[in-house]
Amino acid sequence: MRFPAVELRLPEWVEEFVPPDGAYPTPEDRMRLAVELSRENVRRGTGGPFGAAIFERDTGRLIAPGVNLVVTAGCSAFHAEMVA
Repeated sequence: MRFPAVELRLPEWVEEFVPPDGAYPTPEDRMRLAVELSRENVRRGTGGPFGAAIFERDTGRLIAPGVNLVVTAGCSAFHAEMVA
């Protein structure tokens, strides 16, 4: 390959932490998840205090969680919202 590849992986704990069929019907529920992700990211030492999540607007179904991985991955682009 001529150019370097960039690979992004969420910490393993994220899959265990986020319920597979979790429902987040209100904006408050959705924000709560993002805040909990940020806290857990710091608690586990896998990144900075930033969490993000992308949801389907009408259903509240979680599409993708994200946490800050800038320092642990050594990539300045890996902010939580970019990871999600």
